[in-house]
Amino acid sequence: MNILAQKPWSYILMEEEGRYILTLLIRRGRAEVDISIQMLQVEANRFANDSVALTALIADIDTNLENYDSHRINPPVWPTKQS
Repeated sequence: MNILAQKPWSYILMEEEGRYILTLLIRRGRAEVDISIQMLQVEANRFANDSVALTALIADIDTNLENYDSHRINPPVWPTKQS
């Protein structure tokens, strides 16, 4: 798994076997939930190099989560620890 961008306790953008995945934490009421979104390579490369655009995307996902339902991955994906 290749980490392209990350912010602790907020998001991680990663590539694994040709899949580009953004996993983020969003607040829903009193709960914080993790969401994974499948991205195209072009999107992932753009956002990996532009933290402002990535922050705007995360805010849009938080506000309009239903718009990303077709891109959601369940269960959410997190990097595994390497031993």
